[in-house]
Amino acid sequence: MSGFDPSLQRVKHSSERLLPSRAFVELLRAVLNKGADFRLRAKGFSMYPFIQDGDLVTLAVCDTNKIRVGDVVAIPHPACGNLIIHRIISLKNGLIRTKGDYNPFSDGWIKREDILACVVRVQRRHREVRHAHTLVQKCIVIMSRFLKEPRLRLNIYKTLLIKGECY
Repeated sequence: MSGFDPSLQRVKHSSERLLPSRAFVELLRAVLNKGADFRLRAKGFSMYPFIQDGDLVTLAVCDTNKIRVGDVVAIPHPACGNLIIHRIISLKNGLIRTKGDYNPFSDGWIKREDILACVVRVQRRHREVRHAHTLVQKCIVIMSRFLKEPRLRLNIYKTLLIKGECY
């Protein structure tokens, strides 16, 4: 898979969605079960500034036993079942806790087996966004967990991004 696909247009309004949220999650599962990667446009700002609204995100099956704190994964939202892409901030006894980097609260504890996929690629405005170094991921997790003020977190996140865009 190479390059940016300009034929993939941004969904501008939620009313333009082609599938209900739960059906979309089932479609994602079916594609991943066939061994194919799944590409979609990010919607929303919960992972800002690392994954931005409109970024092209590629999801792939991952070994849930090898995931680490700092990895970005796709899961069905625990309450409403729609797809969310958030960072793992804790691992404990077969459970994970995820949180959007810009969100004030975590998604709660989720079974490791509920992970649908891992983010393996992010493209923004015709160029690749590189995968963050493990140390940068750990810094993001620490700030996300302990700094509750979003503006302060955002300023620190932007400092991390001075050396280039990453997720």
